Amino acid sequence: MSEKIYIEKINSTIDFIRNNLGRKLSLEEISDAAGLSKFHFHRIFHAFTDESLYETIVRLSIEKAAETLLTDSSVSIANLALASGFEDATGFSAAFKKRFSISPSGWRKNKNKTGHQGELEAAYPAIRPGKKVDGEVKALSFEIRKLDGFSIAFIRHTGAYAGDSSLFIYLYNKLTSWAASKNLLTPECENIVVYNDPTEITDDNRLRISLGISVPETTKTGGDFDKMQLQGGEYLVCRYRLRDDQYGTAWNQVYRYWLPKLGLLPADGHCFELYPNKIDNPDKYSSIVDICVPVISPTSR
Repeated sequence: MSEKIYIEKINSTIDFIRNNLGRKLSLEEISDAAGLSKFHFHRIFHAFTDESLYETIVRLSIEKAAETLLTDSSVSIANLALASGFEDATGFSAAFKKRFSISPSGWRKNKNKTGHQGELEAAYPAIRPGKKVDGEVKALSFEIRKLDGFSIAFIRHTGAYAGDSSLFIYLYNKLTSWAASKNLLTPECENIVVYNDPTEITDDNRLRISLGISVPETTKTGGDFDKMQLQGGEYLVCRYRLRDDQYGTAWNQVYRYWLPKLGLLPADGHCFELYPNKIDNPDKYSSIVDICVPVISPTSR
């Protein structure tokens, strides 16, 4: 799947949302319309638009309301707020002013003086190819690799985590202390991080992250520790050397650059970070990490 096809899918998704703003849309509906896996849709959408799906829906609703204010003098702002998916006029007015730097009533009052229609048409052009990929992060290697399914025992954290190295150290120490008591820390054991919620849409205080280690399938867990199965299959594996503040950029690069470049489509299932246990890293301020995304390769389609 080339970059052009990804862009066509995202643009058609935006059209689908715009044409269905009058009703509540589910993630399944939107991802199905795009022909993309719901497991990865948020990351792909954000990588190509620099907006979360929620931000796009709100923006399109506000822009539709702005058009209505230009053409229908009879509709009240309170009714327009409800039709746009807001609970009240206060929230609607705040979102409207954030988008256009003017209140809904001011927009309507000055519609013949400010050239609003031109602003609506020019503000958000269609997504185009050739978007620059952040040059501060470069993949050390990339490959399509066949992985066997495996179990991980994990400890889960709910809340903000981006860039918080002390949190990861705390979780890792707690996990490894428990694993050592169960004789699970073998040379074959690998460290895994699974992001359970998309950072592009979930509130920071509700984000869930699972820090785990690979374990035998028969491993018993309990208390703060649980177990999950990661699926086998073909994965795009991109290796990076990352500082704490570079993970988001690397994930964005995988979805915005590597998947389209290699003609890959993400498959259903968890993506995760794997920290190789047999790789020396002389830089104590960074980590070597494999970003693993389940994919459907061109040869299997």
